[in-house]
This record gives sequence, C-alpha cells and structure tokens, in this order.
Amino acid sequence: MLINDSINRVRFDSLTELADHAERHFATGDSMSRDARGKRAAFFGTTTGAQCLRNLRKGDDRNVAEAQRLLDQFSADLELAQVQDEPTVAGCYPVVAEFLAGEPECMRLPSPVGSESAPLSVFVDLTCSAGINHGQMRQRGIAVLAAVMALSARRPITLEIGCVMGASRHAAGLKSGEDVSIISVVLDTSPLDLATAAWCLSDVAMARRVMYGASRYFHSMTGDWASLEGAQYAAVQSEPYCQRVRELLDLPGDTLYLPAVSNAESGNHAEVFRNPIKWCESIVQQFSATLH
Repeated sequence: MLINDSINRVRFDSLTELADHAERHFATGDSMSRDARGKRAAFFGTTTGAQCLRNLRKGDDRNVAEAQRLLDQFSADLELAQVQDEPTVAGCYPVVAEFLAGEPECMRLPSPVGSESAPLSVFVDLTCSAGINHGQMRQRGIAVLAAVMALSARRPITLEIGCVMGASRHAAGLKSGEDVSIISVVLDTSPLDLATAAWCLSDVAMARRVMYGASRYFHSMTGDWASLEGAQYAAVQSEPYCQRVRELLDLPGDTLYLPAVSNAESGNHAEVFRNPIKWCESIVQQFSATLH
C-alpha cells in the first residue's frame, strides 16, 4: 500500500489488500444504505457490504458475458484496422507502376501492424454524481470493460481504478485552496482478471460503499467534488480538472484516463451512454497503436 499524506492519496496494491483493510477499518455495511423509513437506499445499488467484501476477493462475472457481446460487435472492424498492406516479392496484388519500373517488391500483402506493443496505463475514476444511478454505472462499466478487453489483446496494459473526492483533512502538499482525497487500487491484468474487473467497473457499490468508505476513513471525505486549482468546481471532465488529477496521480504520458461521471447527458461520457459501441471503437482505435 502507498500512503502519501502530503496530497491525501492512498493506493492499494491489490483488491485483497483493500478488502482486508475495509473489513478491519471502515464501514461498507448496510448501515449506510437505509433511508428514513428503513428501506434500502438506491444510492448504493443492490450489493450489500458483505457482498462487496466477497466480490473484492473473488469477483463476480455476471457482466462479463455482456461485455464480451459488446466487444464482439466492434472487434471485427478493429481487427481490420490492425492490418496494412506491406511491399513484398509475392503478395495478393501488384502495384502496376512499381512493376513497370522493375521494383522487385511490387506486390502487396496484408500483414499485422507491428509485433512489439507499447505498454498502456488505464486509470478509471469511479466517482459519480448522486444523480447517476446504478444502472447507468453498470452500462458505463460494461463498456469500459469491453474496451479494456480489446486493448489488452493488442498491447500490455495496467489497470487502476479509484475515486477522487473532496476532503476536509488538510494536506500540506496540495496547492492553496485545494482539497482532495484520492483512493485507488491496482487490478490484476497479467492476465486480466475478468471477474474482479467486471464487478469493480460495473457495480456502483464499489465506489459508493468501498471507495467512499476508504476516503472517509483516511481523509474525512466531505461528499463533495474535489476542489482543484484552475478547475471550476464539479467540472470533473474539463481539461483543467483532468490535467490536475493526472499530476496528482503522476500518470505516465501514454495513459487512458477516464474521469468521473457528473452527467450522463453531456461531456465526454455522454457517448458511453448513448452509443457504447461507437464509444468503445473510438477508445480502442485511439489507444491500440503499436510500436514498429
């Protein structure tokens, strides 16, 4: 576990470590999920605190099949994008001008693009506005998982998930006027653990029970959005906000960073709700580049 008190950041090395810490130190239970009449509050979804602890350790693969179906709908076209025609002595068709000029490699043969792939870091912020329901977060998580599955087939990836929230605990390393709490955990990607990734990405309880619970425990999380220098409050998908979060997370240059969800109707997350296939295609085409 990495604890950086100067910027209010805690990073768990595994989901098991997070589960053990949650069980010992902070609440994930049903005491947080009852309204004034004692009914289960929709804010936390349908997963109990005890189920959260189990799923952190063992995963839940119920959404894997749906992510695979989504992947199947866009992966065929993407495979074509990974092939280019290479000059060769014998191939599928000639380039007439090169043949007439006596060029020996005047034929073209479709070949996979590159064999060595650049590593890619993926960071997914699970923080979401109270107006975003668990069904919407499930839809977003399935699309993210499908994109991650496609990317992991093309290049080595690391996958980290977290929540960036406001905090009342002062941190000396933050800039004047900033208040933030960052809780994150690294997921297994060698190979990609689909059962745990599927649950973490698609169940709102991962954020609202587990991550928010950790944020309250470590940094006295306020329930507000983080306040960051140069960024308008709650503009969590704006470039100034995302850039400052990247700095605090110390993300490498080649990173797919998916910010928090404040509104399902606008911003760069709207596409994931309106047209998840198009969103996945765009993400994978952008980040599946290989080294030659």
